[in-house]
Amino acid sequence: MTLYSSIQELRFDENVRYLGVVGNVFTGLEGLENKIPLYESLLLDGAKGTSTGIQIAFENGIVKSIWTNEGAKLPKWPAVPDKSAAIAPGDDVSSIYSKLARMKELGIAAKKLERISLFKKDVASLTIPAWLNRDSGILLHRSALTSFITSS
Repeated sequence: MTLYSSIQELRFDENVRYLGVVGNVFTGLEGLENKIPLYESLLLDGAKGTSTGIQIAFENGIVKSIWTNEGAKLPKWPAVPDKSAAIAPGDDVSSIYSKLARMKELGIAAKKLERISLFKKDVASLTIPAWLNRDSGILLHRSALTSFITSS
């Protein structure tokens, strides 16, 4: 049994909706265009974490909410009139990359594009990258209490 098949089994048998992916941090937009829609959230911040970092949550393919790291809910981010360079609840997740690219092009919120993190992976969107085909060495958290499984 591979890790991928174990994850799919948990998805259906135990209604696991997402995986926490560690170390999935990027220092720029390169390579993110097709990855962002596969996750349930996007975190944006400076090279060093700040209280003003941005947390964007997705649900069913749209932006659900936008928060700062200090807990302030935002109606959109950044607060600019150009809709092509601002993200707001209700936006289609597939538009996020182009909006981030537009922000970069205009020099808007550049500090928040220094560290881009994708940690919460939507299990339904899983493809089979090489790391999921491994047959050992990766642990998958099965429940919050005690149980772990491996792909071996």
